[in-house]
Amino acid sequence: MPVCLQGLTIKEKVLCVAEGCLVCVILGYFFYKSVIWTIAMLPIAIIVTRKKAIEIREIKKGNMLNQFREMVDSINGSIQAGYSLENAFESAGKDMAVLYGRDSGIVKEVIIINKGIVNGGSLTDLLDAFADRSGIDEIVSFAEIIAVGKMSGGNITAIMEAYVKMIDEKLEVKQEIETMISARKYEQKIMNVVPFIILAYMELTNPGIFSMLYHNLFGNIIMTICLILYITAINMAEKIMKIEV
Repeated sequence: MPVCLQGLTIKEKVLCVAEGCLVCVILGYFFYKSVIWTIAMLPIAIIVTRKKAIEIREIKKGNMLNQFREMVDSINGSIQAGYSLENAFESAGKDMAVLYGRDSGIVKEVIIINKGIVNGGSLTDLLDAFADRSGIDEIVSFAEIIAVGKMSGGNITAIMEAYVKMIDEKLEVKQEIETMISARKYEQKIMNVVPFIILAYMELTNPGIFSMLYHNLFGNIIMTICLILYITAINMAEKIMKIEV
């Protein structure tokens, strides 16, 4: 199994591979109208498949981060009510099951943590493992903060309140940025397919209008240059839209 598809569901894997193959076929048809050239562009299909897998993972991370934020809020409320940190996680698991269902990612993670605690595991080690599995910076920092707080005997209530404030501010900034560029992302996706719509329309209304660009060396060179420019433009647009917080 390709590394880029590991950790995805069967449905997600099929979606990634299908999108990669579809893009390969579309490019092969519109730029070369050649089966051989379509097969030669399989590396592009692999790249598209990988990018789709990354996109799906980023969506999952976003969902997990939002669920994690609610879990932290639940833990903070339990601690303020007098619960120990370990008991607060047990209570948070119940709250998350009500909010997101037992099949949600955050509930599965809390169950692993609670089972580890019952079996005598260290909460800090369990949180480190959770952070490693998630790959989310906010969860990594949470695990580090809790570890430092428990080692130093710090005020867990104050630590949790400070962390809740910090993550709220960060998520608010992320949400504002996403709101600002969401329309631009949609426009970019439309612009990615506009060239093919124009080509298809011209082919339908004027059959053979581009025939001189296919099945000959000069035409292949011209279309290859166009393909490189098209891919470069897409990559540049994606980099412009990618803003890290």
